Amino acid sequence: MTTKIELFSDEHEMEFIRVISAYDEDFIAEARKLKGKFNTTKKSWDFPIKAKEKVEMAVYMIFGMSSDAASEKVNIELTFLESVHAAKSSVIIAGRIIAKATSRDSSAEEGWGVTLTEGRIESGGSRSNWYTRVEANSVFEVKRVQKKHLKPLEKNKSVSFKIIE
Repeated sequence: MTTKIELFSDEHEMEFIRVISAYDEDFIAEARKLKGKFNTTKKSWDFPIKAKEKVEMAVYMIFGMSSDAASEKVNIELTFLESVHAAKSSVIIAGRIIAKATSRDSSAEEGWGVTLTEGRIESGGSRSNWYTRVEANSVFEVKRVQKKHLKPLEKNKSVSFKIIE
């Protein structure tokens, strides 16, 4: 069984953290210490949101995984439908740095796990008002994007994506 960590809200819009995992006596003991309640319907442990960091640490110590590891990751091909720039910053899409620069003269480069396969990235502007820019029709291969970041990406009109192997 895969261990999952999820955020959810109840009918009163109170936020909780839910852990779904295989049976483990050590985790049960830790869950009780953290005021967790076993949800018999969902077969999960539910915790108040204020315990999030402690719950994530317990999951890491017992199951050897972090909440980021709990999110399914996919590789995507990302196409910029229009030119995008970021003033004094990196171009960030789906929680990932696609292109980054540190000044007008630094030249732009791809972020970690990102490969420019077509198109161009650049830095420009003035020394005090520089930018990072990705040209229209640029295509990137982006490795290990959290699947949860794809839903908001569908609404982004400046890019399109497809999941690749």
